[in-house]
Amino acid sequence: MRFPFRFLVPVLAVILLAGTAAAAGVEELLKFLPSGSEYVIAVDLDRFRTTSGYAKMLQDNAELKEWIAQFEEQYQVRLKECRSLLWAGGGKRVRGTLLEVAVSEQALVKSLKAAGGRYSAGKLEGRTIHYLVPENGLLKPEMRFALCYLAPTVALVTEDRYLGPFLAGLKAPGASRPVQLERPEGTPVAWASFDVRSMLPGHGKKNNPLLGAFGNLRRALVDLNFTGDDGRGIVLKATGTCRDANSAALLGMTLPSYFGMGVAFLFAQDAQLGQQMLNALHTGSDGNRVTAELVLDAALVEQACGYLAGEIRSRIIPPDPVPPDLQNRR
Repeated sequence: MRFPFRFLVPVLAVILLAGTAAAAGVEELLKFLPSGSEYVIAVDLDRFRTTSGYAKMLQDNAELKEWIAQFEEQYQVRLKECRSLLWAGGGKRVRGTLLEVAVSEQALVKSLKAAGGRYSAGKLEGRTIHYLVPENGLLKPEMRFALCYLAPTVALVTEDRYLGPFLAGLKAPGASRPVQLERPEGTPVAWASFDVRSMLPGHGKKNNPLLGAFGNLRRALVDLNFTGDDGRGIVLKATGTCRDANSAALLGMTLPSYFGMGVAFLFAQDAQLGQQMLNALHTGSDGNRVTAELVLDAALVEQACGYLAGEIRSRIIPPDPVPPDLQNRR
């Protein structure tokens, strides 16, 4: 299964910069999960905005502030008006972002119309659809986004080509909607649920050698919380449901190896920091369920982020210099 990474650009912008309200907001969005959904990603953006990490991110990064302003101008979306988010997808046709919004449809339309000729409206399945063509820059200009309100405070945003399948998936009775997607306990800042069995290639084939220890994984649930007095520590927990207890125990034994290979690759230039990351992982199994928990305190988060940022900068090829005779040309 292939994720639509270009569609993730505006979605991730909202995830990182806006936020979800309380758990009730996500529960409201889950009512609009279409049939055919194989994965869900939800973020409590209101809570995220209250963390010191978010405040520091804005304080220390002038480029990020400028990017937010450009994004809001480009898509006529005020990120602070998005209270909760749930991204759902499945197969090749189901894609959509559900937003709990604090702005009425009438007010949003007024904002969208500021885009001039890039905005248009139409009808589909008896609903009013608002279309917006992005300017060149963040996404390809031939793309067209569709937005419609499913409830007074719930809006659906997706690419035009995915709108019809998403709305069709809402026609199925709620009881028949995805049952293989688990929900977390409590109210994590962010969580994701996957129907792994239907997503992986070759699912349903017994002992598929290409999948290794993951071949018997049926469902997976991942949740993220911030910890510590300053809210800058991270606890990332993953829970998987396997075919049976033996499969769960096998996956539990191999997870540290998979994680170790990833850490060795990412932290090759600082093995001591990599070892701290390895020590922060705890795995186990109980019955047909396997768990993995990564606990990082604020200091380790800052170290790891600083190291990875430096590695990224060192690998970015700088742009070619502008010839002197062209520097002042208009």
